[in-house]
Formats: sequence, C-alpha cells, structure tokens
Amino acid sequence: MSFTAQIEALYVAYFNRPADSAGLDYWNSVLAPYDTVQAGNSGNLGVVSSAFAASSEYTAKYAGMSSAQVVNQVYLNLFGHAADAGGLLYWSTLLTNGSLHMSDIVTDIAGAAQGTDLTAYQNQVTAATAFTAADQAMNLVVTYIVPVGGHQPAYDNAAASQYLSSVAANPGGASGAALQTVLATNLANALNPTTLQAAVTAYEGSYIIPGHTTLTVDPSMAGNYDMSVLSQFNAIDLAGATTTSVGFVKVAPGTPLSIDTTMQATSVLYQTADTNGSSDAVNLTLGTSAAALGGYIQHPPSDAIVVIYGINTLALEDANQNGIGTVNINSAAPTLNLISTLTDNNLSVLNITGTAGLHIQALTDNSASFTLNDAASGPTLPPSMSTYTGADIYNFDAPNLGTLNLQGASYSTLWLEQSQPSLALANTDSGGAEIYWFAGVAGQPVKLSVSGSGATTIYGIFDQGATGLAVTDTASANLTLGTISAVIQPSNLAFTSETYSNSGSGTLTVQGDLSPHLATLTLTGNVVYDDFVIPVLPAGTPAQSAAIAFSPSNLVTTGVTVSGASDNLGVGLMLTGAAAGNTDSITLGNGANIVIDQSTAGTVDITAGTGTNIIEAGVGYRNTTGTYNIALGAPAASPDQIIVGAAGSHYATTTAGTIVTGASKGDLIEFSDSASSSATLAAANLANYANSAAAVTALITQAASAGAHGVAYGVYGGNTYVVETLTGTPGAADTTIVELIGSHGLTASSGYVTIAT
Repeated sequence: MSFTAQIEALYVAYFNRPADSAGLDYWNSVLAPYDTVQAGNSGNLGVVSSAFAASSEYTAKYAGMSSAQVVNQVYLNLFGHAADAGGLLYWSTLLTNGSLHMSDIVTDIAGAAQGTDLTAYQNQVTAATAFTAADQAMNLVVTYIVPVGGHQPAYDNAAASQYLSSVAANPGGASGAALQTVLATNLANALNPTTLQAAVTAYEGSYIIPGHTTLTVDPSMAGNYDMSVLSQFNAIDLAGATTTSVGFVKVAPGTPLSIDTTMQATSVLYQTADTNGSSDAVNLTLGTSAAALGGYIQHPPSDAIVVIYGINTLALEDANQNGIGTVNINSAAPTLNLISTLTDNNLSVLNITGTAGLHIQALTDNSASFTLNDAASGPTLPPSMSTYTGADIYNFDAPNLGTLNLQGASYSTLWLEQSQPSLALANTDSGGAEIYWFAGVAGQPVKLSVSGSGATTIYGIFDQGATGLAVTDTASANLTLGTISAVIQPSNLAFTSETYSNSGSGTLTVQGDLSPHLATLTLTGNVVYDDFVIPVLPAGTPAQSAAIAFSPSNLVTTGVTVSGASDNLGVGLMLTGAAAGNTDSITLGNGANIVIDQSTAGTVDITAGTGTNIIEAGVGYRNTTGTYNIALGAPAASPDQIIVGAAGSHYATTTAGTIVTGASKGDLIEFSDSASSSATLAAANLANYANSAAAVTALITQAASAGAHGVAYGVYGGNTYVVETLTGTPGAADTTIVELIGSHGLTASSGYVTIAT
C-alpha cells in the first residue's frame, strides 16, 4: 500500500515543498513496512509528523517568531495568503496558552481548512505529488550544495517551493483538467534548468547561506559547481578528503581556492568564466598549519620511500580551456605538499610561498616564457633525505619554452623537458637551483645562456641528433653543468662542437662530457672543464700511468682542436687521439690542466700555461709512432708532469718521439712501462758526436748497458735527450726517446726522473 498522498501532504504542511524522491521512498517504507521490526508504524502518520516536527529544517522556519507570526507564516505556506483576523487570534491564542505546540500547529491549521483554503492546500498536495513524480521520471538527483547551520538545502528544493507558490497563488483554486493544465505548465517551468538555477540563486542568496562568502565543499559533496549561480561566494574551500572529482566552473576571475587536506584520488577543476586565462591570476592555498597534502612513507633502515600524492589532478583554466597565466601558491603545511599533476597550459608565472615545501610530479605548460618565484620555506624531501627547502617540479613538459626566470630565496629543482634549440635562463634565486634539462632538436645546435646572481646546477640530457652545444655564462654566481649526455643511450651524442664562454664573475664548471664525436672545443674565460674523472694527486707526486688509464669518451681520430688559452681554471681531457696523418691541436691556459691523448700514430700538439699540468702522450705498453710536441709555461707553483709512454714510443735511432719545450726545474718525466724505470740513471757526454742521430745512438747503447729500465741522458746541440729501455735490448718494442728543448740535468727516482736544472 502506498501512502504517497499523505506523505506529500505532510511535506507541504511542514516544509512547504514537495517530497524529495529519497524522502518519499523512505517514509513509504516506514508506513508500509516489509518486516516485523517496524510493523507498529504501519499507516501511522504520527510517526512522520513527529519526525518532521523535530527536524532542523522545520524548526529553522519558525525560529524566533512570535505566536502571531508563526500562525501568519503557516497561512502563507498552506493557503497562499495571510491569516484573517479571526483565525489569527484563535490559533495564536491556542499556541500562546500551550493548548497547541509548535509540532502540531501546522497539521492542525491544515486539518481545519475549508472552502478556497482547503482547495489551495489540496492543489498544493496534488502539485507536490506531480512534481516528485516528474522528478523521479527525469532522474533528477537532489544535489546538496552546502550544509550550513544545520539546514539541508537541495538544488531542486528552491524551484519546488517556487512551483508550489504558483499553485497556491490562485485562491480560487482549480480542479480536474484545469488543474492538470496549470500543473503541466508550471511543472515544465519549474524543472527547466534555467528556472532551477534562478531559483537556487534567489533561494540561497536570501535564506540558505546568509552572510557566508566562502563555498566550503565537504567530503560527501562532489560534482561540478556553477559559480555563476553561487555568485555570492568569493572564495572556495575544499575542506575534506574525497575520492571523486569536483569542479568549479564559471568562476569569477581572481576567486581564491583552498585545498585543506589530502585528496589522493581526487581531480579538481578550476575554470574561470572569462576567456582571458593568460592574463588571469589565481591564489591557491595548499594544506593547513596542521596537515599537508600527501607525504612520504620511508622504510628504514633503507632510504626507500613511498610517495603519497595529496591530490591527483589540479586543472586551472579559463572558459576556453586555456591555462591561467599567474598562479600564486601558499604552501601552508608543517612539511611538504604533493600534487600529482598540475594542468595549466598557459602558465607564465608561478609564485610559491609558505611554510611547506612543494612537489609537483607533472606540469604541462605551452608558454614561451616561465617565471618561478620560489620562497617556500619547507623541505622538498623528508629531512632525512634532503636539507633543501623550496619547490620541486618533476616532469615539467614545456615544449615551447625559450625563457626561464628563477627568482626567490629557496632551492628550486626542475626536471625540464624542452623542445626548442635554445634556452635563456635568468636566475636570481638566492637559494640556488638545480635543473635536469632534457633539450635539443635534431640537426641543430643547442644554445644556453645563463645570467643572474643565483647559483645554478644543470644536468643536460640532449637529443641524440643535436649537432653541438654553445653555453654563454654572464652570471655573477657559479654555473655547474653535470655530465653532458644524450637521452636513451648517454654516450650517443652527435655533438661535433662545444663552446663554453664565461664573462661573468662566477665559475662555469663542466663536470663531464660523453660526446664521442667532439672535434672542436672552445673554452673562454673562467671555465673548469673535465670530460673524464681522474684521481686527485698530491703535488709533486707522479700520477703513474696505470692510475689514469681510462677509456676516453671522445672517439674522434681525424683531429681534435681545443682552444682554451684564456681559460685559467683548469681543463681535463681524454682523447682517443689522432690517427696517422691527422693532428690534435690543444691550447690551454694557466689552470691545473690534465691531458691524456692516446694517439699512437698521429701528431699531438699541446700548449699549456703556467699552471700545474699533467700530460700523457701515447698509450702505455703499446708501440707508438706518433709525434708529441709539448710546450709548457713556466710553472707558477707545483711542477708539471709528463708521462711518456710506452714501451717503444717512437723508437728510432735518430729521432725523438716526444719533444718538450719549456721544461723547468722540478718537472717530472715518467716512463710508463714500469714503476722501477729510471732507477738507474747515467749521464753521458755527447759533445763529440757528429750529429744528433749519433748522439741518440750512443745514449741508447748506454741505457741498454744499464739493463732493464735503465735511463741515459745527455745534452747535444743545446737540447737534452733522454732514453729509457724496457728490457735492456733496444728495439721498437723496447725503447723510449724524449727530447727536452734546452740544457737540463736530471735526477733519478723510482719510475720517473726529475729535472734538476
């Protein structure tokens, strides 16, 4: 049995609205129970009346009213007009003297209705029944907007009340076909979306949320919110965790958004009402002083961590789905806020402040210029893993980016993927910055310019087809470039030329270079360049060739040109070396330079400045037929060290394979075949020989007579010749010949000789 008509009558009487679908179904189940537990309620409308009378919706309607005001309001709700004088006196007296109670007054007045009042009330019940039925048929789900002060407002309720008022407004009433015509017309208007929105605006603005300007969305409230309807709100607050999507559309530009607590599986849409996204700005607050969005779970004793993102996707856009130009984030939490994906394809300025760090796992931005102003004071990782504070943007996909500005006072970390051939970086962030830079276009060189007062570390991972790299540094702080490498396979770089120019007051450091095809390297200004890692050696101690026998990353054999005469901060080079008929030409400044050129048959010309130089020519333990011309500057501090090679380094009875110009007192010459080389040193008088070839032949004989690893030297024609033999039997696989320009004396040590004079 259905009690729909009776229930609708009570809804109209108590709440002046039709029953919502869920409420109608519930009370029908109470009055016509399917089990014995509620059998005592069967047909007992008093159960419904008592519940309605005790509800917050009912009591709120009449709170603070006098007895006369209550009676007058009931007349207006039920009959569409104010109480007549007699009725007002009668009912208000009963209410005042306690003969009637607030819980009874509505049903008692409705039950006493006669004439046109009864018709108006009955028509409202009929209309309410029709409205609920239409509501169910159209599958309109009642959407609760904001529970405030104990009320339970519904999206449909405003239109429903307005609809009933149109029925009650005809005191003469209607019946039969005439009533159905009125209902059909009014019902269509009531359920029209435009009418519903207008009704909600009027209803909420005047009653549901008086004085409230922040739309607070609680855990159970999902879906999209049309902020043009909720126009009285000038701020939005996501106050609870939810696993569903929530959206705010037609938002007035500039409306702030707060996300208070972790919403791990939640997607949030913030869409403005205008189409000026690039010039719009939004203030976004993440977390609170008590809680952060997401976090890390660390598994001791290892450093393994599980990342919990506080929000899945946050999309910021205008009505045309173009991104918001300026985003101001207050990262307000005790430690760190985490966002999985920030979608803003027009973002040009990101300002970050607050007590917490901020980690954004993914950001896609199509802007040509991007400014990050990072003043977040919280950590970017758990304190046990990092001491840095600031923002971390991982997977920053910026295909059109050409200009990057870093500002603020915190340490910023970016994983930047760029599809342009050049990047202009201006870093004034006093906290410093670290950039993992995925860049380059096949067939074009990569260009990087850096300026500003902030220290920057960049790890470049480049397109395998990019042809070169040019770095211009004018910054007043240090710029550090990590190992230069390629995507997919780090050593598959196609760079044939690299230029590093530093005219700023900071230092430009290149920590490593995996370019296998690099033929031209130009270093200007204060540049520290290393294309390999070498051991740190005490001053005056021979390197011992075995200690630095690495495989070079540079595989060019057709000749490499290095121009670094003005670079006085030190260069580290390891080259495969020129093949026969080709020349490696290397000019370096006054820094502490280390050069290893493994050419075995080509020509190697090395000019170094006044710094401490370690130079290895040829390859240890291999026959070499190349020519190595080494020019040294007068050492300003520690001596230079020349490592010559190899057993059989350009053995010939008349010609030296290694020619050293500028050797000075204290310089070391190491023979790489054995640590015991030159333990036996013999000086020879070569003045009476007819020519240099005869003098060298005499030295070979003298060195061989000393046995394995014997060394003989002497001066002829103003130059000093040094001969070392591996086994004591001269030959191509045994003997090394070095010419020192100028007259020098030598002293013997184990594995090397020292220039004494």
